[in-house]
Amino acid sequence: MSTLAGKAIGPIGLGLMNLTWRPVSVPREQAFAAIKTALDAGYNFLNAGEFYNAPERPCENLDYLSEFFKKYPEYLDKAVVSVKGAIGPDFSPQSDPESLMASIDNIAKHLAPKTLDVFEPARVDANVPIEDIVTTLAKAVEAGKIKAISLSEVSAKTLEKACAVQKIDAVEIEFSMFTTEPRSNGMFKVAAENGVTVVCYSPFARGFLAGAFRGQTKYNGDDLRQHFDRFSPENFAANQRTSDLIYEFAERKGVRASQVALAWIMYHEKLFPGLQLIPIPGASSPERVKENIVDFSLTDDEFNELEQILASAEIKGGRANAVMIKHMDV
Repeated sequence: MSTLAGKAIGPIGLGLMNLTWRPVSVPREQAFAAIKTALDAGYNFLNAGEFYNAPERPCENLDYLSEFFKKYPEYLDKAVVSVKGAIGPDFSPQSDPESLMASIDNIAKHLAPKTLDVFEPARVDANVPIEDIVTTLAKAVEAGKIKAISLSEVSAKTLEKACAVQKIDAVEIEFSMFTTEPRSNGMFKVAAENGVTVVCYSPFARGFLAGAFRGQTKYNGDDLRQHFDRFSPENFAANQRTSDLIYEFAERKGVRASQVALAWIMYHEKLFPGLQLIPIPGASSPERVKENIVDFSLTDDEFNELEQILASAEIKGGRANAVMIKHMDV
């Protein structure tokens, strides 16, 4: 079990982006019920964002959390809250010391009465040395503004540089059966060697493995995914065929594809000694949270069978698009 900000966490967290970063936010009571269900199950790592909102509703994601903890103060000491910030209006990284500290202070203001446990720049500016960025964040730890430091969407090389000058507690990256690069690009190796917990976002391949699009031949949504290459008309149907193979595997095992996806992620702790992983599936209702609360793990043979499925399939399209990718894996 991983430890962050002085608390034991896991084995699975809860991503909160989909509560508020959508045309119409999830009703508060429904959102609160989802958070409460996760915390009651021991899934006490909550992943939020300073910018997870529509422009007309600034910091709504944080305000939801603040209201939750005001209503349920008994969960204040149970939850570990990680928040991404330091992003400009055009979603470009703001990695200078003033912007980093301003983001931390703004998050703390909106998050109260909950303290900011883990802060992470959502992206880092390639023109600012990572050593300078983490030195600024270390000062925030020393000042008691945050308890732990996380990075997001950095390369293995950048993470290694950061760890050389400051303790990095976590790194958030995309990892799923559709996005497997972290196990081959050095990220898992560096994280394991330096005791960095790896937070895995989009563990269900942005919905392909969560049942969201079963039976669809084209993407019909109006959320952020419509801008991602894997959801374009020329790629969507091909990626659905790959997800169908994983659904068939899950049905033979009597579980959901989402549970297979989580088990596949956690199996990698066996492959990389010392590696600690926390998948953070998003869920906007208690029912969706409960779907992930199933004790299912893969045998070696089952993992190898899934690997054969992935080896024979071709995931079409990049995981983001040309605009987004320039600030990823920096």
